[in-house]
Amino acid sequence: MNKASRRQAERLAEKREREVFRRRYPTYQAYLKSEHWQSRRRVMLKLADNKCRKCGSAENLHVHHKNYERVGRETAADLEVLCERCHKTEHWEWV
Repeated sequence: MNKASRRQAERLAEKREREVFRRRYPTYQAYLKSEHWQSRRRVMLKLADNKCRKCGSAENLHVHHKNYERVGRETAADLEVLCERCHKTEHWEWV
């Protein structure tokens, strides 16, 4: 298989994966309630030592998506642990 054919096959596989994901989790909120996300959230909290990355608080922690490119197959680099206050600030900066 040449490079162009391989890339085309990869795109098709990614498209199928997105379609399966959308059927399983029709909304973002449904995904956030899933066991998959809850497991990913627990891992991120543990990696962050249960502290906000910005201020160090251990209260009201959220796991924030820094981007939405790989929702459902996030890497640690796509996520960060923030307290509620810092999370709101993070979203406010983008408004």
